[in-house]
Amino acid sequence: SGYATMQELSRYKELGCVLPAVKGVYGRVNTMAVPVVVRSRIKAYRKNPYIFLGMPDIMGFRTSEKDDGFVTPFAIECKQGDEVLRTAQGIFKDYAVRAGYIYILARDLDDVAEVL
Repeated sequence: SGYATMQELSRYKELGCVLPAVKGVYGRVNTMAVPVVVRSRIKAYRKNPYIFLGMPDIMGFRTSEKDDGFVTPFAIECKQGDEVLRTAQGIFKDYAVRAGYIYILARDLDDVAEVL
């Protein structure tokens, strides 16, 4: 659907409590729809044509423990229960891993803590 659920957002807030302990920067990827504005009023929402399909929920860069300027990009896709990656998310994961990203499919905070 492209919309963040309340559960995803609350999970992001939980991750926000953990990730600052990781040396680096991160942020929530905006996959929200674009408002259609008519006469200063929002009339509808449409799919954002500039969204790269399959983008994960959170992306960031982890800096080296040695402070040598080296950074490792990471991507976190949040899923619940038995949810699986959509086709576009699987393609993004493959590209990201080949490019050197740490890719985490997180069902809970422990999944993130184990890797980062």
